[in-house]
Amino acid sequence: MAQMGIDDLESLDLAYAPPFGSAKDPVIIAGMVAANIFRKEMAVITPDELAEQLQNGAKLQIVDVRTPQEYSAGHIADAVNIPVDELRARCQEVDCERDTVVYCGVAYRAYLAYQILSQKGFKKLRNLSGGWRSWTMTLPG
Repeated sequence: MAQMGIDDLESLDLAYAPPFGSAKDPVIIAGMVAANIFRKEMAVITPDELAEQLQNGAKLQIVDVRTPQEYSAGHIADAVNIPVDELRARCQEVDCERDTVVYCGVAYRAYLAYQILSQKGFKKLRNLSGGWRSWTMTLPG
């Protein structure tokens, strides 16, 4: 068996056949996420860590970057909804001095939001690992 590392997964080239799969295989995407975390290009927080911090009274700013319809169907308490497509125009609504957690449905839009806010100078920024789906699966009810 080949000895593959994160960098290998990130640049893996699996034959793309449109009728049979997506352009980016989930294994490659997982490699990209792992590489970003490993290289410290993105800070993450798990649902358990976030829940614990909230229970302990942490004054976190939580930004839900899903659509208003997704937000209406359920969201983390006190999260503000700024869809990722509007974030550049509305980033002044987010305080760059506060500890901030971004999340979406799973991870992709939150990753984009993380990049946008990082470029705007946000330093205390984390991405909720697994997004809303992970939050609801980890902490049901």
